[in-house]
Amino acid sequence: MADLAQALQELDPATRDRVIATLRAGDTMAALLQDAEAAQVVSSAADRLAKKRNPAIQTADDIAQRYADQVLAKVDQKLSERDKKTSQERAEAELTAKIDSLKSSENFTDEGIQGVLKLMQERGVADIDIAAREYRREHPAPNPQARMTERMRWNVEGQMQAGSEKPFFFPEDGTPSVVQDPETWAQETALKYLNNEIELPA
Repeated sequence: MADLAQALQELDPATRDRVIATLRAGDTMAALLQDAEAAQVVSSAADRLAKKRNPAIQTADDIAQRYADQVLAKVDQKLSERDKKTSQERAEAELTAKIDSLKSSENFTDEGIQGVLKLMQERGVADIDIAAREYRREHPAPNPQARMTERMRWNVEGQMQAGSEKPFFFPEDGTPSVVQDPETWAQETALKYLNNEIELPA
């Protein structure tokens, strides 16, 4: 401190006054910067002044913003991936529910479902209900009555109207009825008829 006082005394009065004023301003600034809020204001003002003089300069805020942008970009990517996964899982669940409904309420087989899904893919149909209707139109369900009549060559409807069909079509000897299993019933009944075990209804 003594050396500083001696150096000041050697200066001309005007210069000495300027140096003393600068030193006092420095002390005041150092004391001011002890307060965090004041330090932030001073730092921000200094950065603005530096940017004004040289726009290319990288301030602390510029550096911090760059890292903040990188973090936010990663967060956005994670959120986007999560939303995409959630949306895909929801779509898959809805498709599974639709398929179960087609099987239970409209009697679609696994083969039929595969046909519907193939139709959706080949024709770009997004709605499975629309695709199912189109598939049904192109692949109508066979008529079980027509199949039975074609195999048996009997006029089932006429026999049913005759009133004597119950023991014939609904046997009580353990043979499946025509309603339960048409194919087995047809085979068993044909054998019984050929063996003269039964007669055709009147």
